[in-house]
Amino acid sequence: MKKLAAFLTIPALVLLVASTASAFRFHHWGGIHGTYAMIATGSCLHSTGGFDNQNQNVPDAPPAWTPQSNSVVWGATTMAQATWTFKSDGTGAVLGTNYVIDFPPDGSPSPPFSGAPVARQNPIAFSFGYALTPDGEVEVKLPNGFVLAVGRISIDHKTMTLWSANVVQPWKINNVQYGDVICNTGRLLIRVKEVDD
Repeated sequence: MKKLAAFLTIPALVLLVASTASAFRFHHWGGIHGTYAMIATGSCLHSTGGFDNQNQNVPDAPPAWTPQSNSVVWGATTMAQATWTFKSDGTGAVLGTNYVIDFPPDGSPSPPFSGAPVARQNPIAFSFGYALTPDGEVEVKLPNGFVLAVGRISIDHKTMTLWSANVVQPWKINNVQYGDVICNTGRLLIRVKEVDD
């Protein structure tokens, strides 16, 4: 009987050590760091005068954003591809391209588009910080503290979903603000490389 107990104890110890090592690695960023390829799609609502929350005086109601009066307003769709690099210190960087279609009737009034519907593209490049909970929830923040996206990472740490929705943010081109934008964006990230840092 003692031999059987010892025989059963060894696999249990191996599982305990493996799960503890996995939890330690996950808890200390090791399970998320690496290079991820991203594809994202979404839609945006632009307003040159910003937005008003129509539910601001309704207790417990979610915000319902409407463009301020006399604003130039237009919709757009987006599709983006990028590389996200997560470092084990809780920081990272993104590099890629965003493809946008600004819809009629007005399209974007910012130079060089001058109020015409247009299909365009622009580079994506920014740094970020991130936080990861033990159960796999991810929060990505820009250096100014703005929460860019939230989501989840898979158990094997090879895929991640990040999303952002119904958050008003400044709409800028070359650091010039042309109004505000609300974008609802879904992102899928797949790890393509582990990095040692």
